[in-house]
Amino acid sequence: MKLLLEVGKELLGMFVADGLLTAATLALVGVTACVQLAGMPALACGAVLLLGALLIVATTVIRAARS
Repeated sequence: MKLLLEVGKELLGMFVADGLLTAATLALVGVTACVQLAGMPALACGAVLLLGALLIVATTVIRAARS
């Protein structure tokens, strides 16, 4: 049981450590949901999700390289 608590703390710490990454990911999920609710095809939703995730990762890597 103690191991599960430690793993849970580590996972939560990963999300809290970079608040901007977490916020951007949640915003991307929200935008993708709005695109889907607007009646766009599934391919468009997938494209938004893929391109948004790549943009978030690239931005995070660039920020990390600068600091």
